[in-house]
Amino acid sequence: MVHLCYYFVECTPSSSTAEHHEKQIEHGNFVVKDISALYLDNRFSDVVLIVDEVQLPVHRAILASRSEYFRSLLFGGLQESGKPEVNISNAPLASFKIILEYIYTGRMNLNDLKDKVIVELLSLSNLYELSGLQYTLSQYLSNNINVHNVCSLFAMSRLCLPKISAVKSPEYLLNFIETHALDVLQSEDFLSLSAGALQEILIRDSFYADELEIFRAVYRWIIENQDYLECDATNKVLSVVRYPLMCDDELNEVSMTLQMVSLERISDTIPDAKLLRNTVSPHELQFRVQQNVNLIHGSQGVLDIKEYDGVAMITLGRLAIINKITILFGDNDSGDYSYYIDVSIDGNHWVRVIDYSDYFCRSVQDLWILKQLVRYIRIVSTKNTGYKKFQLLDVSYNTERWDSVKIENGFVAPEYNVATESMNATVNEGSGCIRIQLAQPYILSSMRMLLWDDDNLCYSYTVEVSANNQDWVMIMNNSMEKTRGWQVLQFKPRPIVFIRITGVRNLIGIFFRCVYFEAPAQIPLHSPYPDRHDVTHYWENNKPCITVAEAPVQKHEETTDQQDNDLGHRCSIS
Repeated sequence: MVHLCYYFVECTPSSSTAEHHEKQIEHGNFVVKDISALYLDNRFSDVVLIVDEVQLPVHRAILASRSEYFRSLLFGGLQESGKPEVNISNAPLASFKIILEYIYTGRMNLNDLKDKVIVELLSLSNLYELSGLQYTLSQYLSNNINVHNVCSLFAMSRLCLPKISAVKSPEYLLNFIETHALDVLQSEDFLSLSAGALQEILIRDSFYADELEIFRAVYRWIIENQDYLECDATNKVLSVVRYPLMCDDELNEVSMTLQMVSLERISDTIPDAKLLRNTVSPHELQFRVQQNVNLIHGSQGVLDIKEYDGVAMITLGRLAIINKITILFGDNDSGDYSYYIDVSIDGNHWVRVIDYSDYFCRSVQDLWILKQLVRYIRIVSTKNTGYKKFQLLDVSYNTERWDSVKIENGFVAPEYNVATESMNATVNEGSGCIRIQLAQPYILSSMRMLLWDDDNLCYSYTVEVSANNQDWVMIMNNSMEKTRGWQVLQFKPRPIVFIRITGVRNLIGIFFRCVYFEAPAQIPLHSPYPDRHDVTHYWENNKPCITVAEAPVQKHEETTDQQDNDLGHRCSIS
């Protein structure tokens, strides 16, 4: 069909640009419409593609102009190049027709397609080298990941297809799978995994689901794929199930199921699993880890909390691996606490994971421990100066912040600033010093502070630290130095709760002023200091417990002009 279109324009002689523009004909939409009309049309067709025994009339030139794959197939000198019929054996008919329609029209409506079909289309677009469609489909799927397509996307990402650049990384998809483990196991998409992809998912400690549910999903997968599975592949897939984590009734179900499908070789391992579970310590079993899930919520979390005589006993719904406990003692003004925490598998044998018996703690306790398998948690108060009630905020195995945590002798040696409001640190001004109290003991070896230095003020000061606000250790003695601006302190690592900064001398005035403080120091200790007048950046990003704090100096000295001159050479200027 030929479309003729006549229209007239009135030229404007005074404007050559306008005249040129009005003479430009834009009929691209007619071209697209005419070519689109040739989709599955016998007119001018010069080759037939056979897909699933269905004949599809196509046009060599159109396919070759749109796809490098078809260009090579139909014009590249291959045996298919001169044939009137070409078999396409690597695509389902329904998905291939959608791809073919896209080649002719440039359009595809994803709203009417299931996730499984879209994943198939992505794979075909990669095969047929339709780069624009590859990117659009991969971007769409990456923005719409769900339990019904994530396994297919993971299988595809494992192939490391370089042209599908918008597909999420395998690790990202694995994390999604682990977050929705039970739903993924029950999805139809799970059954489409290859044996290797299935093993890679289930072998991970962080894939957390009931072991019987994992076995049932693997069994469904075997039944779905049994027509082309070799016995060795079946045994390898079944080997990722951790049978010793099941109880006797669950193992009996597994044994009966395996015997029904003549997998006696695997079913023979069930007695061994029972023996192993009943003879070795639970610590020796390979438990799965539920990551970044607060166990105080949910049906399998905290089962019971009992409090009596300064002791709180917490019972989890099942054995779990944890490395994080968060507690709130009273509120910010309810006094100081000392305590320790024990954990146990059976309620009889206990392991001490936190011992703050000789340290004063307050408010929120952000506690990190080395990975422990626990069922029971015991919190014992040794002394307190306020309200005894506490609130359990978090029990979990946390990996999101673990990289910034280092544990030394049972204490956290943080890389992040713990002298902040968000970490519940407080500051007290008075009694001739500035006193900072951290929420709990931390291993520290550095601090940084900014002294107020308008009018070229200079100070002498000391810094002491304590665990209990009674026994103090001097970590920095600048009582004979004249300092101003940024101060970076380095000292031997030690557990610290209290920090006392005392002004000893001041050239002008009677107050020692600190306008910013952090511990540990958040810059490399030998790097250049920032402009001492620009501290807004640090306030906004760190929210320190000190924004401006002052205390009377212990001794105010008048200086002579000569002393003033000397002072200018001895000040530490940032």
